[in-house]
Amino acid sequence: MIRIFYIIFSAVTFSAFLIFSTVNASVVLGYILKHKKGSIVPFIGGFFGAYSIVLFPFQCVHKFCWVPLILDFGCIPYLLVGLFYITKKYIKTIYR
Repeated sequence: MIRIFYIIFSAVTFSAFLIFSTVNASVVLGYILKHKKGSIVPFIGGFFGAYSIVLFPFQCVHKFCWVPLILDFGCIPYLLVGLFYITKKYIKTIYR
């Protein structure tokens, strides 16, 4: 009975991951293709995805809990792009 609860809760949180990741991807692609401004939801989608994998009752998938953090544009890719722009701005102010 407990295993069924974990499977259902894992499916619900994975659905939330899919929703947040789709919204983040559409905002990023809208900006890239149409220069349309939007706001992404940082970290929530990736955390839902990682949590859903950790909750899944089969141990063999737990080692892949980091994958949603990379797939969601609001997590690690967002941090890397932000770090790139901050570094770029800092370098421009130094070498003026």
